[in-house]
Amino acid sequence: MIQETLDIRDEMSGTKAANDVTIDEFSSTMIAPYTSSTWCDGALSLLESPKIDIKEKALMALGKMAPYCVRYGGNTWENRARQKINPFITSWKNDRGNTNIDEEWWSEIMHLLEEVVTFIGKK
Repeated sequence: MIQETLDIRDEMSGTKAANDVTIDEFSSTMIAPYTSSTWCDGALSLLESPKIDIKEKALMALGKMAPYCVRYGGNTWENRARQKINPFITSWKNDRGNTNIDEEWWSEIMHLLEEVVTFIGKK
């Protein structure tokens, strides 16, 4: 949903409508409702799923949502995110040699994790 909204914003660039609406106005009107604490925390909670495919989808969502979750949720959300992300990173790195995980897929998950960490910091 957020990616589609961002795509709309990008398509509007240069149009009269886009010139009348600032990025901040667009973000607060179109993106903020999908990055409330309920949505952001919901995506974080999916990282606790026992299914890695659910975790992967959560990371994909968080990669798009994180900048806005940080913007609207501030340090409080960043701290909650770190409490979920950091143990997942440690676990994922430790599982690398202990499972039959495809190397390419392992790297993809690491890339998604790193993308989220760029927005929440490593503290």
